[in-house]
Amino acid sequence: MVVISACNPKKFQRRQTKTIILKDNDGKPAIDSVSGKPIEVKTGKFGPYVTDGTTNASLQLGDSIEQITSERAKELLADRRAQQN
Repeated sequence: MVVISACNPKKFQRRQTKTIILKDNDGKPAIDSVSGKPIEVKTGKFGPYVTDGTTNASLQLGDSIEQITSERAKELLADRRAQQN
């Protein structure tokens, strides 16, 4: 007699990214000068990154999600665009 156990198949869950919209010094959302879209900080599978919706740039070792400024985020996005071209 063969017994086949019925077990539940593995359910894969997608990781939900935590999104923070960066603000300028005046409290308004930081806007990327190239795309014109707001800059967001997200946590993904490979760590935190900044994005404007089209370009993604990873945060460097010295950067933290809580202390990144809009100027630093714009710099990271500009560096990433330069690498892509």
